[in-house]
Amino acid sequence: MVLAAPPTPSVFYIQRDTGGTGGDDSAERQPGICGDGKLNSGEECDDGNNGLGDGCSPQCLREFCGDGIPQERMGEQCDNGSVCSQNELIPCRSDRDCIACMALADIAISRCGGDPYGKICSSDADCGSAPFICSYNLNYDTDCTRFCRIRTVILGQAGSTQPAFSETLPSDPGYIPFCGNGVIDSGEWCDDASFNADTVPNACRTMCTLPVCGDNVTDTAFGEICDQGTYNSDVLPDSCRTSCTLPFCGDKVRDSGEDCDDGNFYSGDGCSTDCRWEGVAICGNSFLEYGEECDDGNILPGDGCDPLCRQEISANISIEVSCGDGTLDTGEDCDDGNAESGDGCAPDCTQEALLVILPVCGDGMLDLEEECDEGGANADTAEAQCRPDCTRARCGDHIWDINEDCDDGNLDDGDGCSATCKRERPAAPDYSSLLAASINQQWWQYYMAFPYHLAAPDLPLSDTGPVAVAIIAAGAGAGMAWIRRRKR
Repeated sequence: MVLAAPPTPSVFYIQRDTGGTGGDDSAERQPGICGDGKLNSGEECDDGNNGLGDGCSPQCLREFCGDGIPQERMGEQCDNGSVCSQNELIPCRSDRDCIACMALADIAISRCGGDPYGKICSSDADCGSAPFICSYNLNYDTDCTRFCRIRTVILGQAGSTQPAFSETLPSDPGYIPFCGNGVIDSGEWCDDASFNADTVPNACRTMCTLPVCGDNVTDTAFGEICDQGTYNSDVLPDSCRTSCTLPFCGDKVRDSGEDCDDGNFYSGDGCSTDCRWEGVAICGNSFLEYGEECDDGNILPGDGCDPLCRQEISANISIEVSCGDGTLDTGEDCDDGNAESGDGCAPDCTQEALLVILPVCGDGMLDLEEECDEGGANADTAEAQCRPDCTRARCGDHIWDINEDCDDGNLDDGDGCSATCKRERPAAPDYSSLLAASINQQWWQYYMAFPYHLAAPDLPLSDTGPVAVAIIAAGAGAGMAWIRRRKR
């Protein structure tokens, strides 16, 4: 191998105390030479030379497997370099490189590690607890292992989706394959010998299988950003997803910090692209709402505003562009007819973000479709004027209110409590009918007991005149005669 000539030694500056005692404690800048065998400020190492592949680079930076430079003198056959776990486009030398506060492209915001879903930050100090690590990149060259060695195919597995590899070929005829010997044998997906582990990220597992999403280990080299094992879920808020990715706006799960999540990345449907509530526009209601260019109170075409509330341009229609005239003109996001702020449309006719408050029964605010709302005073008690479902206290709600004599839960009359919740008196009995029925029943019992029967009179039951009395008396006389006969 031919190596390039050593470059000119790099020059660093170090601070040296002058040792003065006269009050001048200023430091004198002295140059430190990379390759002088002294570890100066700004150097990771200094081995006294400017050679390559000896563990310390000509720039006095540490050489290692993962620095992206194949060091043949160090036994490296390849080197994919190290990248940050959350973004493989960010090279790193240590975990600290992955938690730096970085600005996102085309967005005026900075997040930890440059991750689009990372923590918003203003300085690196805001990212001290970010769970981003610097790990070896196995996605660049899959034949290059994390030990910077080229894998060698030793045996393909029928029907497998991934070939088996080994960094060394066993040559002993008596070789006995087993998991943990450092050789990828038939039936094994990997084998890192003593480095096999079930809890270490990106490690070959103790059964010589590759890491998988759902094993409760975040294997960043395999594209995982999180892994909560059996707690991975696509329906639970704030959970690691079953694809081992973080929750995001648009996954149809309302997570912390989201007002809504309708499972898409479109605005204008009630839930914006950043999962914030939107006011849904109704074309034809005479109100200029979000997403509308105009709204003239109808959905007729040809009047300057089409049925979809978009501005119509016609030679017969003269449109005067003026912010604040209540007409949405070209170049305006909105126009509510005034020059006030805080109403959704700024004085320059640009859209303002508005807080949309959803109606809630019990918040003390009378919303649409609510009859009443007294907040915490809503109750199912006699003195409450508003029920917990925001309906007014009323007759028939099965609650005996102060102005009610009764309340049996219905609006039926004739059941003791009227439809106006007033007590009802029971109907007076028909005493004549009851008396006639009683007399008739007693007469029939005596009649059936006689040894002989008189002809039953054909009289109305309610008739209590002289004839009925005569019949009763005759029956009584016959009965007494029969009794005397029995005593003889």
